[in-house]
Amino acid sequence: MWILGWIVFSIVAGFVGSGRKIGFGWAFFWSLLLSPLIGLIIAFASDKKSDVELRAVQEKQAEAIQVIKENSKKSVTDQIKEAKDLLDSGTITEEEFDNLKKKLLNS
Repeated sequence: MWILGWIVFSIVAGFVGSGRKIGFGWAFFWSLLLSPLIGLIIAFASDKKSDVELRAVQEKQAEAIQVIKENSKKSVTDQIKEAKDLLDSGTITEEEFDNLKKKLLNS
C-alpha cells in the first residue's frame, strides 16, 4: 500500500516539475529514486519555464537596445561628417554648420 502512495506522490511531484525547467520526467524520476518529498523540493527549486523564457527575452532586448544605441551614435557622426563636407564645398556657411552640429549633438 505504501508503494502505491509513493508512486502517486511521485506523480504529483512530476506534475509540479512539468511547469518548471526540470520537467515532468526528471521530477518524477528523482521522486521515485529518492522520495516524493525530496522530488517536490527539487521541483520547486528548479526555475519556472516562464522565468527562463522571460530572461532570454530580456537579454535579447538588451542586446537590441545596445545595437540601436551604437547605430544612432554612428549616424550622428556620419551626419556631422556630411555637414562638414557641405561646409568644405561651400554649400553651407560656418554658422549653419555650427547650428547643425549643436542640434545633432544635443539630440
